[in-house]
Amino acid sequence: MANNIPANIRKLMLSKIGYLPIIIKLEKSNITISEEIIMSAIELLNHETNKCLPQNCSHDGISKTKDGLDKELKLKLKTTFSYAKYVSDVLTEKGITEIIYVQSKYSHVKIKGIKLLDQWIW
Repeated sequence: MANNIPANIRKLMLSKIGYLPIIIKLEKSNITISEEIIMSAIELLNHETNKCLPQNCSHDGISKTKDGLDKELKLKLKTTFSYAKYVSDVLTEKGITEIIYVQSKYSHVKIKGIKLLDQWIW
């Protein structure tokens, strides 16, 4: 996917996000959200026609993770770690994305998703 973030938009995003990496402290461990993870998520969202993806977080392997941001990040970053929830939280807190609810193509119920806000689309 050739979807590189234009330099001017990338610079604005990074100034809005602030210092990277972001360390998220959990009860038993810490999660590091790097610039690569953040920018990968933004590129994946921008690549979508409607600029949004369901989160579909799963701590299972890629083959058991349903389509959505979590699976796409796992494939792009070649990891099995589930980053989507944490990336969604960071990007939404910084005003780059918003949390939405989309219909699951598996269960047909509304599930949590993430949408790239218009001012960050290229």
